[in-house]
Amino acid sequence: MLNNTSIENTLSSNSLSQPIGAPHLGAPFSLRALVSGDCMGLETFLNDSEALAMGRSLGSIPWMIPSAIPDNDHLNPRSCNDYPPVKNIKAIYGINLPTEVGAIYKRKKIIAERKDKVKARFELDENAKLPDDSLWVNDDGILFETKDTPQTVVDEGIVTCSGDGTVPYWSLQHVNTWKDKCNVEVIELEGARHREILADERLHELLIDHVTIENNFTTSEDKV
Repeated sequence: MLNNTSIENTLSSNSLSQPIGAPHLGAPFSLRALVSGDCMGLETFLNDSEALAMGRSLGSIPWMIPSAIPDNDHLNPRSCNDYPPVKNIKAIYGINLPTEVGAIYKRKKIIAERKDKVKARFELDENAKLPDDSLWVNDDGILFETKDTPQTVVDEGIVTCSGDGTVPYWSLQHVNTWKDKCNVEVIELEGARHREILADERLHELLIDHVTIENNFTTSEDKV
């Protein structure tokens, strides 16, 4: 009979963790969804108040709040020991798309409150300016990393890269910090967007290659 330790060892040795576009350290846009709201592609159906109410009601948002806050040196690698209890990890995600990494806010001068509406106390500062040597792009108060933004990758040093349009690169590539704990393989898909990656043919091919084996059987026709 297998005890708990034996079961855990079996699962660890024979299981594969395959995160696809996973926000290992969170995604900063989740904070904006809580502070001022984000329609998340539903602009046709939601006004600002409804977007804010939706952001504050989603159970998944707290899980996407960044779990590691960058210090003054933005090139420092983000690292923690939260690796999964498996020996093999194959991470797949998109790269080199402008990706939100933060936002600049200002306090609203007037807050009109109604019982049937949710109002934000802060709003994006669309007139905020960044230093000329800033490594991020400011788009009406929302900060983006780009394919030219320096990033630190374990065992590779500094590279220029950005995330998948939703999750920043430093959060996607966090799996590299687990290489001393388990077998890690990282596959980066150029231009694959976070939401659309599941429909990406490159991902389909990778998944098929992983779950299938080459047919080495010889048929009677082959012998002829």
